[in-house]
Amino acid sequence: MPVDRRLYDKRWEKLSRSFLRANRHCVRCGEPSAHADHIVPVKVAPHRRYDRSNLQALCQPCHNRITTAYEKGSLAGACDEDGVSLDPWHPWAQETNADAIKVANLPKDKRTVDPRYAATLKARVSRQ
Repeated sequence: MPVDRRLYDKRWEKLSRSFLRANRHCVRCGEPSAHADHIVPVKVAPHRRYDRSNLQALCQPCHNRITTAYEKGSLAGACDEDGVSLDPWHPWAQETNADAIKVANLPKDKRTVDPRYAATLKARVSRQ
């Protein structure tokens, strides 16, 4: 996914470097951090772009898996630390077998997630 360079100016670069110096390990897996990630995406809350409380340290693999899934509007493949899918459209997230079958047979373009809902899940996972 192409990066919009207008969102990442010198102020962001300085904040990101400072944040990563203070948070050297990924909040998800403990590996060395590589990204100062916005918990609530800038597209959803542009006013929180420079808010340190809206940042989390992620390693490259966790950043790719989580952030890309959220930005695409699909949580397919994103899971918590126990391997449980975060995707509300995953068959395991359904209450009944009948619902699981219906969801499994939906076309993929019908399985999108509102970015605000995705941001809420992202924030919840980040606090675990």
